[in-house]
Amino acid sequence: MKVRIICALSIMFGFGLTLPTLAQDSSGIRRIGSIYNYWDKSCGVAVHGNYAYVASGETGLRVLDISDPALPDEVGNCNTPGNAQDVAVSGNYAYVADDSSGLRVVDISNPAQPREVGCFDTEGSATGVAISDGIAYVADGSSGLCVIEISNSVRPSEVGYFDTPSSANDVAISGNYAYVIDGAGLCIAEITNPERLEETGYFSAEGYVRGFTVAGEYAYLIVDRTLLVVDVSNPAAPAGMGGNEVDEPRNVVVLGDYAYVTWENTEGSGLDVVDISNPAQPRHAGGMYMLWTNNLAVLGNYLYVTIMGPGLCVLDISNQVEPQETGRYQAGGSIVDVSVSNGYAYVVDEYRNLRIVDVSNPSQPREVAAYECSSVSVTVSGNYTYLVERSSGMRILDISNPTQPSAVGSFSGGWQNYFYDVAVSGSYAFLTAGQAGLEVIDISNPADPRGVNNCGTHGIAQGVAISGSCVYVAAGGAGLRVIALFRLPIPIREVGSYDTDGEALDVAVSGNYAYIADGEMGLCIVDVSDSTQPYEVANYNTPGKAIGVEVCGDHVFVADEVGGLRIIDVSDPTEPCEVGYYDTPGKAANVTVGVDGLVYVADNYSLSIYDCSEAMSAQTDPATHVPTAFCLNPAFPNPFNSTTTIAYALPRPGRFALDVVDLNGQIVTRLSDGWKQAGSYRDVWNANGLASGVYMVRLKSNSESISNKTILVR
Repeated sequence: MKVRIICALSIMFGFGLTLPTLAQDSSGIRRIGSIYNYWDKSCGVAVHGNYAYVASGETGLRVLDISDPALPDEVGNCNTPGNAQDVAVSGNYAYVADDSSGLRVVDISNPAQPREVGCFDTEGSATGVAISDGIAYVADGSSGLCVIEISNSVRPSEVGYFDTPSSANDVAISGNYAYVIDGAGLCIAEITNPERLEETGYFSAEGYVRGFTVAGEYAYLIVDRTLLVVDVSNPAAPAGMGGNEVDEPRNVVVLGDYAYVTWENTEGSGLDVVDISNPAQPRHAGGMYMLWTNNLAVLGNYLYVTIMGPGLCVLDISNQVEPQETGRYQAGGSIVDVSVSNGYAYVVDEYRNLRIVDVSNPSQPREVAAYECSSVSVTVSGNYTYLVERSSGMRILDISNPTQPSAVGSFSGGWQNYFYDVAVSGSYAFLTAGQAGLEVIDISNPADPRGVNNCGTHGIAQGVAISGSCVYVAAGGAGLRVIALFRLPIPIREVGSYDTDGEALDVAVSGNYAYIADGEMGLCIVDVSDSTQPYEVANYNTPGKAIGVEVCGDHVFVADEVGGLRIIDVSDPTEPCEVGYYDTPGKAANVTVGVDGLVYVADNYSLSIYDCSEAMSAQTDPATHVPTAFCLNPAFPNPFNSTTTIAYALPRPGRFALDVVDLNGQIVTRLSDGWKQAGSYRDVWNANGLASGVYMVRLKSNSESISNKTILVR
């Protein structure tokens, strides 16, 4: 028997605890509209009144209005901190089994605005939940069955537990008993005293128990490839009755004399209907093919099936052996790219489909068309959109009528290449082809695009931008590559390069400067006034991984995977200064600026539209700007001959030291030491008198330390 410490958040943090919805972390930026609600996946589902509640993995709880079964529609969502696996509803609350984050309590009194109000962090991994008489029973993996009192929704507290023989995966309550599947079988415990649960009976299944339900005197177990009926009329002695083979079953619900079983195998997926009127001889009675079926719930004459598309499918089962699809809600896939033109946003999702969104009213964007394809990136020029297809090349669509996009031509770049991005100038498209470099395509006849040239680059050619007579390629670990166009279609060649410190993923160019999304090294700014000798003038460390970049006037917009949308003032490119940010709901993947001045971000979870006017009008004096992170930029230049400049940022006042140390850890030069106010600083290191070699520049506070490598060359 395990020893457990029973505690609740109210004990740890004090009584009177409230868990308000946190305000979005932002400065100077306001989100004014969004479309597409990304679902990580579709797991457990509960139906209550006119609403279906779906546990959607990393994207939390989703709420769908099912008052019209033919038109289910998402009306609300509540992100949970873990991985939502199951949900149960009682009264005005939804109870979410949130995997490693335990039980989350969500107020659904207003289904359009569900909000978390309480939680209990269980010891294991919460994967199933059932509610009875003010108690939540949570299947908590290796920690067994956790019993939680929920009479106070803000301060749920554990009152008992039941140590199942193996890992508790799901739970159901029927009468005075809790039924728990633990992989190897069905465990039954009496719950008349929730504080002292004891095993009443156990049924050992000859296989792995994946899902189950309890109805009346029977439990229905999904065991390997079989729906198995177990008599639980005597909970102390559960007995197997009969089984019906189902190919790769996933889960089951029961209505009257029929069991509905979802299944999925290598050839497809669907729903089986099993006649259970004779529990000793269950038999196949009907079914249908469906895509990506998973979990299910039943209410009245309707069956609600979660699909791994992801989404929810509604089936009419008034004829129980011939279910008919009535309605479907298909959640949006992860949004990975966006381009904006003439009041429309052209969006690519994770399923590589193109979606066209009317953004003439930014507060209420609406989809007007979709096009099935296999694209990973999109660029718009004139009446055409150019879709990059990862393994095949480029497709061109006519969008003169955005509500009716039509294919007009395609370019196949060879099966051995991977393609990433495209930029268009005049009659040519410039397509990055990974290790194969840059493809130049004549698009003067969109119906017959033709490859006319190729320029190999070092690294993996990914992002691309055009300025003047040069093409700028973000080439991953090989940094920035500059390719001169001369006169097309005669041969083109690389004329310059700069090896950035990170992984160059995207590039934007304005005037004499290239702005590079340099992965974990943030924003790298390179002077390209001499295309043959580009050099870095500054670097700005963003909070996470800079993936996408756009420049508009004196501002650079960075899509940072962790930090969301970041706005950097580059009126002086040598002194970049962050003036605004918005921590987007998902992982920001790309960013573009419309002619209306609004900023559009593809952030995986959605396409969101932002008003950045406040941030862009902010004071931009770096001396008065307060950084948001403790950071040390790479020395510039590096390598260097005698002197180099070191820039660093302090997010709060305190005592700091900036040292140069050798590879033995010995301080050779102290550049700065003492109390400093929060702000951005630059120090010059004069290395006269020191030998050539590798040195480390170290910035240190009382609680943090960060170092960069610097090379002195004599």
